[in-house]
Amino acid sequence: MKKKCPNVDVRYIGIYHYEGEDHSENIIFIDFHKDTYLQKKGHNSSAHVYINDLYQGMKYGTFTKKDKFGNTITVLTQNEFYNYLTSERLPTTSLFDLFRQFNNDFAFGRWLKAIDTIKEMYKNEWSQWRKGEWAGMFLEYKFDKFTTDNHLTNQMRYVGNSLKRDGDLDFDIRFDEDDFYGDLKASTISQKEAPGNDKKNFVECISRYKKFWYVIYEHETIKDSPENNYEAAHARLQLIKKIDPKYKKGEHSYESKMKAKVKFVKMSIIELNHINYKDVLSDFHQGHQPDGSPRAPKFKINKRTLNNDNYVIFRYTYAKKS
Repeated sequence: MKKKCPNVDVRYIGIYHYEGEDHSENIIFIDFHKDTYLQKKGHNSSAHVYINDLYQGMKYGTFTKKDKFGNTITVLTQNEFYNYLTSERLPTTSLFDLFRQFNNDFAFGRWLKAIDTIKEMYKNEWSQWRKGEWAGMFLEYKFDKFTTDNHLTNQMRYVGNSLKRDGDLDFDIRFDEDDFYGDLKASTISQKEAPGNDKKNFVECISRYKKFWYVIYEHETIKDSPENNYEAAHARLQLIKKIDPKYKKGEHSYESKMKAKVKFVKMSIIELNHINYKDVLSDFHQGHQPDGSPRAPKFKINKRTLNNDNYVIFRYTYAKKS
């Protein structure tokens, strides 16, 4: 009689170790998830782990990430390794888990019309509803609603515009438990750069809090145009003037810049520190104020960084459900 083979789970584990400042030996385990790696060619060339991945694992105990090729790795400290092997549930890092929840409910994969989102923001008393860059305002509105509705503001909270508390810096997100800041960006996916933040404020922030997250949501874009008689720009202007008859902008206001529709398709989080931010950010020359005075210098984000796993610590790409 043949003996039944026990259930065996084969894993591909990398082991890294280094000597700490106190001369203790630190061991980090990397699980290269076979369900993604074994389905692809050239496994050896695509199985990468980066210093920042090891750092995230050491900081949180466990850290799971999908790289730009769609491969998944989990980084674990030696204290977490046994629990990981004996548990059916993959470990999650709390902030990344919260972004997964947000993304599951966000408007990925469908076309959003400008006037529809502007009306929604106005109806729900979002203070930035009338701004021309409505796609970015809609993202911020949804993020704030998600964190407040789910009582998550002790972990991450929207601090943009009028929602700042005393001492909050001029960015969009405050991660209170982990004590650092981040900023939300909505960007057309084909653009190679995205506007950053005030240069002086960013340098002060990275010096004080040691790290910073850019949370970048990319979308396909259909611009307003003469072919549709600038329908989105005119609808926005009519709504604003209906609510505020004293609004002074003319009928052609924002026509050339207005987005008629957007469809969000992916997001990435890049983590910057006082050493690597200069590789990602460069000066953005804004010109002058209407009175001729120079504008405060800002940074711009090189979006090629979003393909570099040395910087990206979290990714989400919308997959159409069958």
